[in-house]
Amino acid sequence: DGGLDCDDTEATTYPGAPESANDDVDSDCDGADYAADQLSVGDLVITEIMYDPEAVTDDVGEWFEVQNTSGHVLNLVGLVIADDGDYGADDTSTVSEALIVAADARVVFGNSGSTADNGGVAMDYVYSGVAMALNNSGDDIYLGSSSGGSITTIDVVEYLEDVAGGDFPEAKGRSI
Repeated sequence: DGGLDCDDTEATTYPGAPESANDDVDSDCDGADYAADQLSVGDLVITEIMYDPEAVTDDVGEWFEVQNTSGHVLNLVGLVIADDGDYGADDTSTVSEALIVAADARVVFGNSGSTADNGGVAMDYVYSGVAMALNNSGDDIYLGSSSGGSITTIDVVEYLEDVAGGDFPEAKGRSI
């Protein structure tokens, strides 16, 4: 009928309809088949991290990139991002608006949406206003799927400076 319904031939497909996992049908008309609470370990992978920018202020220039490896179009609304494994409220942000990611596509999360503030990097989602900050001497980034009151970790990267056996070299001004 030309309205908001994305498939007039299917009675179970309409805005707000429940999504069914693993059916490749966009039941709720949001542009994606899978929601964040349906993600499994490995569906999203952290691929790049800028934890210590040099050209801009550290607290607004931090960002990280995530790749959709699920093989499906995802809506990341509800995805939990954190910089500690207990997903404490002080270090956690939840994606609060539709963030559609095609299969094999990448999205960038950061503290600032201003390309002038973050070294020219365009953000797909800004998590500003929360205490989540990436420590320059070592930290963690967790991606979590929240369902039934618990959070399942989808991916995590733990990084340390290359001091006393750390995993990553010091990278001031460079992403890892």
